[in-house]
Amino acid sequence: MHTSGIRPELAAVQEAAGPLGEIFDNARRGSAAVPATRTISGPEAVGDHYYRLKQAAQEEFSALGRPPFLLAPNEPMDEAAIGRGVRVRAVYAAASFDTEASWQELGSLVSRGEEARVVPSLPIKLAIADRSAAMVSLDLSPDSPECLYTEASPLLDALTEFFEHYWSAASPLSGVPGPRSAAPAAVSDQPRPPTEDERKLLAFFAAGVKDDTIARQFGISTRTLRRRIQDLYGELGTTNRFGAGVAAARRGWV
Repeated sequence: MHTSGIRPELAAVQEAAGPLGEIFDNARRGSAAVPATRTISGPEAVGDHYYRLKQAAQEEFSALGRPPFLLAPNEPMDEAAIGRGVRVRAVYAAASFDTEASWQELGSLVSRGEEARVVPSLPIKLAIADRSAAMVSLDLSPDSPECLYTEASPLLDALTEFFEHYWSAASPLSGVPGPRSAAPAAVSDQPRPPTEDERKLLAFFAAGVKDDTIARQFGISTRTLRRRIQDLYGELGTTNRFGAGVAAARRGWV
């Protein structure tokens, strides 16, 4: 994924977030509908606004997630949102899976209908509800987090485009890795489809996740993981991650 063009723009947005919000609001002071754009500080206030934003979503909730995490996953709230027809999409930084419990938490959300993808890294946290309100991190400190809340259309359009950039470049995840899958039998001369473990390995490769982190998610040792990786390389006729991605694409595995 190439983010060289995004990061300078993001830095400029973060630096100008406060003044931009004031400009958007002041421009509409004479209107009956005044979009709220303000800075929110502190763990409790940020957490409260995040939950309210998610509860308010009626059609779509989109998020970029990365450590440090301020809140634990709220499974009942996510299930309720999906149950009322909300499409929940989330892109996670690879570092989100560094702890033992994180993969199980994500898998639980995915099993309830969340669409999850992973990228090597994310510069910010972001949440957008129905493309009508959003929160974007300004300070990632877990002790004194700060974010910008906005309903201003110009800023919402920019943040939505930012999310879609990462969503389109991210690798999809389909749940918690379970026991190693048996390879389906090949049908005539057609290449066999990938096993679930092979598909997940390729997704981790594309996201740039390190071997020790992948091994924890599969519940196996790094040595065992590397044997599986070598098996995958042998199947695809390559010796490295890049070659595996190319060969998998040719087979239609990714």
